[in-house]
Amino acid sequence: AAPLLACLQAIREPSKLRVLVLAGIRIDGTRDETAVLLRGLRAFTGLSAVALRFSVPSTFGALLPLRMLLELRRSWGKVGHFALGEMSLHGFDYWPEQVTDFQQLYPHGQVPEPSEVFANEFRHVLAAQYGTNAVLQWSRLQASDQAFWAGVARMLPDMPHSEVRHRVTQLFPSSL
Repeated sequence: AAPLLACLQAIREPSKLRVLVLAGIRIDGTRDETAVLLRGLRAFTGLSAVALRFSVPSTFGALLPLRMLLELRRSWGKVGHFALGEMSLHGFDYWPEQVTDFQQLYPHGQVPEPSEVFANEFRHVLAAQYGTNAVLQWSRLQASDQAFWAGVARMLPDMPHSEVRHRVTQLFPSSL
């Protein structure tokens, strides 16, 4: 974990990094080193796509206090779709074709309630790793924290469904 953290800390302007994908790697080190690495990811506030698949010594629940996990998520305001696994996290500013899309997560087809978004992002991890539930944790959030998920909720219905098309449109607005 320490060498990877050193590499990430060497990035001069972490807020300008847009995509971070660490896949197929094994992060060796102590639980504390891995937790420091995860905390360090908060500096990358400009991320619009993040995919981290770790083989770590522990799950998120053992590595980070819940407050820190939520703070990590809130540091990525450009990420709309966000999902946590046992030892992975994925966030995108588009709907990845291989995952559940907006209509499946929010069948009512409207802008979801912020609490719905929060629950979809954290329901499993809260229950499995933190021994709590999304409804209780939502009720404990400050209004400013709930406002973050309100912003994500407004972003979700209009997110593109194809990364390639989305990136081409960003780079060459008149091409599509």
